[in-house]
Amino acid sequence: MPERDTTVVIGAGAAGLMAAIWAARSGQKTVVLETKAQAAKKILISGGGRCNLLPSVVSESDFFSNSSDNVLKRLFRTWTLEQMQMFFEYEIDVPLELESETGKLFPAAQKAIVVRDALQRELVNLGGEIKFDHQVTDVKKMNGEFVIACSHEVVTATKLILATGGKSVPKTGSDGFGYEIARRLGHSSLANYPALAPLTTNETLLTDLSGVSLSVEWSTYKSNRLLEKGINDLLFTHHGFSGPAILDASHWVIRDKAELIINFTKKSAEQWRDFIIEHPSTTTLSLISDIVPLRLAKAIIEKTGVESSERVGNLTKDRRKALIEAMCHYKLDITGNRGLAVAEVTGGGVPLDEVNLSTFESRKTEGLYLCGEILDVIGRIGGYNFYWAFVSARLAGESTK
Repeated sequence: MPERDTTVVIGAGAAGLMAAIWAARSGQKTVVLETKAQAAKKILISGGGRCNLLPSVVSESDFFSNSSDNVLKRLFRTWTLEQMQMFFEYEIDVPLELESETGKLFPAAQKAIVVRDALQRELVNLGGEIKFDHQVTDVKKMNGEFVIACSHEVVTATKLILATGGKSVPKTGSDGFGYEIARRLGHSSLANYPALAPLTTNETLLTDLSGVSLSVEWSTYKSNRLLEKGINDLLFTHHGFSGPAILDASHWVIRDKAELIINFTKKSAEQWRDFIIEHPSTTTLSLISDIVPLRLAKAIIEKTGVESSERVGNLTKDRRKALIEAMCHYKLDITGNRGLAVAEVTGGGVPLDEVNLSTFESRKTEGLYLCGEILDVIGRIGGYNFYWAFVSARLAGESTK
């Protein structure tokens, strides 16, 4: 059983391993309790097994929380992206490589296991310990220390870090029990929802396009107010829609019931009107399929009822308007989402105002720290959620001294 002055971390994911490293660096005897038989399964499956570890550029606008952007901005100054890159490259020997077309940073080895193993190795080299197959069943604070009931033993600690993740991809160990532990120790939790999740539709015209992918401009609206827009890849699936554009937009659609509008061509309606005037003898199919994949071009034409062989110069004003609207302002008919089983992160969680953001210590229970996905912060697709996990974990870990 760990000694009385031990810091215990629940969860050996990205946040848990990083928090444990900084706790150990601060001189704490550190033990990590992990439900699964191996650490950081989400790291292992990220980026298709290559691990999109970090973005190459970051700002507070890349994250979403019920707290203000200024709060996040201050947090990110505590460990900048450049400093974090140096940590990986020079302190734990994980060289990073920029994927120029996406702006994402991957381990140069292009293997996620390199990242996981380096974090685990650093912790062990510092004298830390990971106890695998240790499912936590209950946590109480008694007589100034935490009593943690596990599947194999009871562990005690003077400092406890919750790095349990959320509820997304539960097969990796994120079963949501961390929220229950936080509740038992005095915390509340904002309603959870799937974030960075594929969306579904019953519109067979579009599900029949499964496998088609292209870069689009997307916009989310609620009550005619623009919430966010961006440019990224959309992938049609048998269920509906996926790809980075959809995952980034899904937060607004799922939580705020926003409308999702797609510009398949990234040309404005005005540009299309001029383009059509300049090419009156071109058929509708030829005109559109020069810009988007052929299967999508045919679907857009079918949606508007225009003949694919009709010359665009012969289109009536109403049919020309319908065609341009379908290309530039296509409102996706969203019926739902693929859920937490496949969502990359969990929205909601413990509100940031329930922790001291200088240390990530709980304002409800002394000696308790929270970091990573369990808190009410989500980032875009592209390494942003790892960045949040590492920033919050570092503060939590080093503050246990």
